[in-house]
Amino acid sequence: MKRNIAILFSFILYLSTWFVSQKLCGYWGSILFGTFYLIIFSLLIPFILIKKYAITMRLKLNKKFRIAGILFLIIITLFSIFPAGTLKEISHHNPGFEVIIKYCILFLPMSFGISMFCFYLFPLMIDETSIHRVIKSGLIIVISSLTSGISFYIDTLGNVDMFFIMAMMGLFFGIGFLLTKSFFILWVFFFINMMAHTLGEAKYYDYDWSILAIEIIVFLFLFSSVIIKKYFDKKKVKSLPNY
Repeated sequence: MKRNIAILFSFILYLSTWFVSQKLCGYWGSILFGTFYLIIFSLLIPFILIKKYAITMRLKLNKKFRIAGILFLIIITLFSIFPAGTLKEISHHNPGFEVIIKYCILFLPMSFGISMFCFYLFPLMIDETSIHRVIKSGLIIVISSLTSGISFYIDTLGNVDMFFIMAMMGLFFGIGFLLTKSFFILWVFFFINMMAHTLGEAKYYDYDWSILAIEIIVFLFLFSSVIIKKYFDKKKVKSLPNY
């Protein structure tokens, strides 16, 4: 219960900083977006939750389901990018190599936070309940859809069309959770979707490099510390004597 309350409270703060940073715009909006929203609430808080409550990033699942889930997410990603004319928009703006690197650094943590809250932590909360499997699956899809839609409704300061577009995307990623039960798989595919669509919008082409530098250092430090810890924990378990 404490973990679920912490996740819900963190998500409310996450959305609040996102809303305020978008509302402010300009220099201070950029600072708030880069430090509080991206570094603290998209990276630091989720990593604290993972560590404090020992949240596993992949649940046990039949390998065939996971492969089916990956294929499903590939199809969804292709349909999301190609029919929407996203590649045409990208070629129109013609972003250089520097802009693509900038977007990778910017959207790794951003997609991490959204994927963690909307497509993994909230579905995980429901998945651990003892309610009927069919009802549970339906609730997971609904909560992924709603949280994703609300997140981007706030990002666009009340764009209803974006709410429905991202609610639909959240629905597909809710199904992706059921089929893969793996945060990293969901994160990779959502990152690809975010990168493609936002490159086409050309919204962050002039984003400040100094904030990005801090962001990527924090991200790499937190990410590597979790991976290294899990590696040594596995070695420790393997080295325990059998009696």
